[in-house]
Amino acid sequence: MAPIFLPIPGDTRQAACLIKAILEAIDYAYARNVMVVFAAGNDGSNAQHYPAYYSKAIAVAATDNDGVAASFTNFGRDWIDIAAPGVKIVSTGFSRYHSNADSNQYKYKSGTSLACAHVSGVLALGKCLYPSASAPELKTCLFDTAKNISNPDLGSGLVNPPGFLNCVLDLMGDGPTPAPTPVSSQAPDFDSNPGSHTTSFTGSFSGSPGSPNS
Repeated sequence: MAPIFLPIPGDTRQAACLIKAILEAIDYAYARNVMVVFAAGNDGSNAQHYPAYYSKAIAVAATDNDGVAASFTNFGRDWIDIAAPGVKIVSTGFSRYHSNADSNQYKYKSGTSLACAHVSGVLALGKCLYPSASAPELKTCLFDTAKNISNPDLGSGLVNPPGFLNCVLDLMGDGPTPAPTPVSSQAPDFDSNPGSHTTSFTGSFSGSPGSPNS
């Protein structure tokens, strides 16, 4: 399960070939109990937006910090499956929208791709919690536990991670919970000089949300 953002080329024939290949890939995944999650798009439109519009994909719209539809999100009660936060989301700075000088910083970003990442992450947590759960079971939990935001154009509502995970626990019933894999407390011996390896990360928050980034 992963968020997918695919720029479609302007050439009509090339775009048609690409879409066909993507839909065939979704069919392949769907037949193998794999869920595919797509961003609904940032055109503020209810027009068909492939691949998210495809019935075997999970189409994710974006909400703002008030839990209502983001100004840019695509929408549609006949194809949007669920919504997730997509405005002022903190993410890494690597992007075609930023210079190399900014690529080592955290950024505030907006877009349905950010919302898509929320949903795919929640589904991945459910699959990790209950590996034998089927894709239809996890999708049912995802949609049935979504928070009602009184907007049928945003599918089943706002993704609800705690409710979703509780639903997955209910699916598990009284079955045994796999024990976590033991982790060794002994640090690896890289060489004879233990002080020669140092790992560090420095980041900072900058910028403010503007137009959708994804």
